[in-house]
Amino acid sequence: MAAGAPTERPLSPSQEVSRRTPICNPVGMTTGAGQRTDALRVALEDETNTRVTYLVDSTKVFIETGGCVPANGGDAELALALIPALRGGRPVELDLPRSATGAANLPSLQAIFGSWLDATPVEVSGPASESTSRGTQVASFFSGGVDSFYTALRHAPELDALIFVHGFDIPIDDQALGSEAIMHARMAANALGKELIEVRTDLRKYLPLGEDWGFTHGAAMAAVAQSLRARFGKVYIPSTYTYKDMFPWGSHPMTDPLWSGAVEVVHDGADATRMDKLAHLADQQVAADHLRVCWENRGGRFNCCECEKCTRTMIALRVLGVLDDFKTFDRPLDLNRVRFGVLRDTAQTTFTRQVLRQIEAAGTDPDLAKALRWRLRVGPARHAISTQRGRVLAKLPTRSTGDKDPLAAALKDAPAGLREMALLPRSEPMPQRVQHALFVLGSWSIEERPAGFELTRERVAALVR
Repeated sequence: MAAGAPTERPLSPSQEVSRRTPICNPVGMTTGAGQRTDALRVALEDETNTRVTYLVDSTKVFIETGGCVPANGGDAELALALIPALRGGRPVELDLPRSATGAANLPSLQAIFGSWLDATPVEVSGPASESTSRGTQVASFFSGGVDSFYTALRHAPELDALIFVHGFDIPIDDQALGSEAIMHARMAANALGKELIEVRTDLRKYLPLGEDWGFTHGAAMAAVAQSLRARFGKVYIPSTYTYKDMFPWGSHPMTDPLWSGAVEVVHDGADATRMDKLAHLADQQVAADHLRVCWENRGGRFNCCECEKCTRTMIALRVLGVLDDFKTFDRPLDLNRVRFGVLRDTAQTTFTRQVLRQIEAAGTDPDLAKALRWRLRVGPARHAISTQRGRVLAKLPTRSTGDKDPLAAALKDAPAGLREMALLPRSEPMPQRVQHALFVLGSWSIEERPAGFELTRERVAALVR
């Protein structure tokens, strides 16, 4: 996983871009449309040898840098404020000077994020920008995921350190999981011959950042990077997506470099697919011992081996013939989970097709190939239904349960279970009968059918015979 990647399921690109209502709305002046007109202020609250604290729009947040002395600055302040300010249409007031590079990048940053958010540029004021000296060392963010390991190995000769952040994908108050992840990160850094910079932060407590994480995590990483400017002159952010699969997103090859200021920020790895990256890791013992991709952590497990991200990674490792070597996946790949997985976005569908083509070309693993074909057929339907829960529930009371209805067999003994399933969290197990019933409930007419729904009525009916 890319360091700092969201810990909750992000919105789809269309949902994300169409979500226009600003969320930065604590007490303050508002317009008739509900937006605030007072400035979004960022100020240095406190600084010690291990921690810098900012007051962001009346919310106090800290960045704790362990054994690396932090440095305050306007570049970090801007990273905390700009996206919430654009969403809210509010001017920004900083109390620290920005670097000359950061000031020069601001118009382009505003143009890109403003285009994505359908927002106009906001005024940014503060002390005059100044030339700043850069640290001499190079680091990369490191969560222990596929993207992080790929960048760390790819740039190993250049890197002096890896940066692990507790408080981004792992909640700051989850000490058990945080401690386990840090332990693995330390061992991985040691095996790679790099120092590990252990950062703790509660930046997500500032809700316009924390609740908009799909769009703000790149800015949050930039704030951390700029807080390490006394030592590092360049920091890599591992990519989540390839250039081909890009869409408006918090960490992006167009925007990450524009957060550069006192520290140069580099977006890395967008030229490689996830399969490319995993193939690069396949014979690396350090990755086999310490890879962490899970953000759901069901049952408190390091890699739950059940969520979509774990399943996707395990599929790739099985295709590469190394799944058994990766010890942090301590359960076998469940092919039934593969068959009935939800495909929520283009990237997941593209990955599934890429893997299936690779298996078919090699003529190996027919069981996995069959499961992936089911995934491509069923996954979009599951997603379409999951976004139509109200419609599903509305149909339940009026559906015929006569013997001729293909739904009858699935609903005969479990109408209440089906109703509950429409409201259950995804982590709950789903009985096969309920799965089938959900598919049938999706068999609307052509006019009603949601975009992306691929199952025909006949195919769905066949499922419950």
